[in-house]
Amino acid sequence: MPTIHTVTVAILATMLLVALYTDMRWSKIFNKLTIPCILIGLILNSVAAGVSGLAQSIAGALLVFILFLLLAPATGIGGGDTKLMMAVGALMGIRFVAEAMLFSAIIGGIFALMVMARHKILVSTTRSMITNLYLKLILRAPVQLTDGSSGIKFRYGLAIALGSFLALVLKI
Repeated sequence: MPTIHTVTVAILATMLLVALYTDMRWSKIFNKLTIPCILIGLILNSVAAGVSGLAQSIAGALLVFILFLLLAPATGIGGGDTKLMMAVGALMGIRFVAEAMLFSAIIGGIFALMVMARHKILVSTTRSMITNLYLKLILRAPVQLTDGSSGIKFRYGLAIALGSFLALVLKI
């Protein structure tokens, strides 16, 4: 009979694969996938470790919510990405999701550089970012950090899936 941890990992892997598919296919990560996984994470961790498990699960989801809420305006992280990462936190807890977010950010940064290079906007985007940061931080001018962006969309679900799988592999 599988352990609760094995079931949780299986749910995590299935959720990440489904989210990856829907993000690549329709540029959407659906609530009907992420919300139940958040609830399942809360329940499974409560059953596995009682109040301590529930606290770890809530802390994992809450960490993501707070960080992504702060970062979303500057990075373009969407609500589906946020809820997907919250589900990772609810399923696996705060320590795991902290590692998964770090790996996802590194992978996402590499992918973003690759996308910019492919669209031949790496130099212009870098120049625009440096100019906007200079205006904002040094001159204290009211500037939107996204001014001058190309509008090219990047599906962050891929980085979340790969970063979470990497955290899982390194944990095992």
